[in-house]
Parts: sequence; C-alpha cells; structure tokens
Amino acid sequence: MEDKKSHHLLQPLIPSAADQNSISAALSNSGIIFRFFFIICIGLISIWADHEASKGHSITIINEASHTTSGRRFDLFYASNDKASRIIYRTSKFAEKFLYPDSTYPKKQVNHVILRLSSRTMTQSVVVDSPPAGNGEYVIYISPSIMDEINHKQALFLAIQRGMARIWLWDIYIIDEIEVPLSIVNGIVEYITDLAVGEIKSSQETMAAAADGCWRSKKNTKAAEEFLSYYEMKNPGFIRQLNRELRHNGWDDRMVDVALGLSIQHLCAHTNSSSSSSSV
Repeated sequence: MEDKKSHHLLQPLIPSAADQNSISAALSNSGIIFRFFFIICIGLISIWADHEASKGHSITIINEASHTTSGRRFDLFYASNDKASRIIYRTSKFAEKFLYPDSTYPKKQVNHVILRLSSRTMTQSVVVDSPPAGNGEYVIYISPSIMDEINHKQALFLAIQRGMARIWLWDIYIIDEIEVPLSIVNGIVEYITDLAVGEIKSSQETMAAAADGCWRSKKNTKAAEEFLSYYEMKNPGFIRQLNRELRHNGWDDRMVDVALGLSIQHLCAHTNSSSSSSSV
C-alpha cells in the first residue's frame, strides 16, 4: 500500500514529452480558433463601419401619430423593421448621385435627416424644413394621410424621394434677397422623383411645353418640370449645372444661359420656330 502511495506522490511535476505535445496541440488549436473568430469579428465591424460611413448622414425616425391607425401602420411596416431608414438611404443616394456625380460638383452639407410622421394631416404630402442652426440637419415631415392610401408603399417612397431631392438642392441660399423661383425648385424635385421611378417624358412630349412662352413664364411646377426635362434631354447635365450655379450665385435668370452653355433666348426662338414649322 505504501509503495502504491509513494508511487502516486512521486509522479513528476514536469509533464512527459507526450503530455507536453498534447497540451501544445490543444493550445495551438485554441489559438487558431480564437484568431479566426477575431478576424471574423474585425471583418464584420469593418463592413458595418463602411456601411454606416457610406450613408454620409445619420437618420432619425419619429412617429408623432403613433396613437392613430395611420401611425400604427407606419410603425408596423416602416419603423419597427427600419424600412423607413432604408428608403431614406436609397432616395438620398439617388438624388445625391444625380446632382453631384463627381468632385467637380461641390456637395451640400447633409449631416442628419429626421423623418417625422406628422400627427396632423397636411395640405402637402411632404414638407422639408431646415433648422436655423445651419448644421446640416433637415426634417422631412410626412402627412399621415399617406398611410391611408391603397398603395402607401409607393406613396411613401415618392414623398421621401421628393424630400431628399429637396434637401440636396442648393436653393436654400438667398443672395441680395433674390430667391430661387419656387416653380424651378419644385420642378427639379419632381424631375428627380420621376427619374427615380422611370417616368420622365420624351422630348416630343415636352417640346411644346418648353416652347410655350419659354421658361421664365412658367408659373407652375409641372410646366417648369417639362421645361427642365426638355433641356436636360437636349443638354445632359443641365439640371446639375443649374444646381451648381445656385451654390455660388444665388438666383439670376442668366444662370440658365450658363448652365446651358448658350443663350436661352436663342434656344427658345429656335424651339418656337421648330414648333411652328411642325404645326404647319
């Protein structure tokens, strides 16, 4: 008995070579697994960081009508699953890419977009507001009546696209109290929105509208959009050139000439004569 105990107590404190190999193999495998897991985590964090950085601005969703049927529908379909944020991201990128295709078009500062489902029905489906702080924060107010439409998915997308197009325009600057004509602003917004859903008219359909009294006589959004659409087709990049001029110069009728690269009077005369000839 004592021999057995002695044999047990006299086991070596230093493991044998075989034991050391087993321990080393186990530690090695654990290290490989840990490093592999660490690399995966770093990769996922990098992907997430790139995704967030690519957005370019933070997004906040506020439901002021949560106590109503429209508000509960908005929560269910757009807020709870973050779909509203994804729509903002998608529409923002579309408007941004159209107006600022490369570094020669200095971008407007957009740091934070707040989407608010209003608690009251508005006369317009969407209204954009820029707080006076001038810190690149914008608020898109959405009328809750949108959620009562049969195709509220399409209606909300169009409203947000209009809001993001409005945000990315340089028209908020006023120099010498000369504001950008509202019809032109709304016309650009509608053009970008229609472009996003593939509903831009053909040049034949817009020729008569563009020729009718030319651009300055346009008093409504639809007519202004037709004017913009026509000359965008004749001179691709016209609208983004016009937007770039707004950043530096405020509004001046002559900036249309600059954006087109020639006199608008000349184009109008040519368009009117072409229209008259075709009607004979």
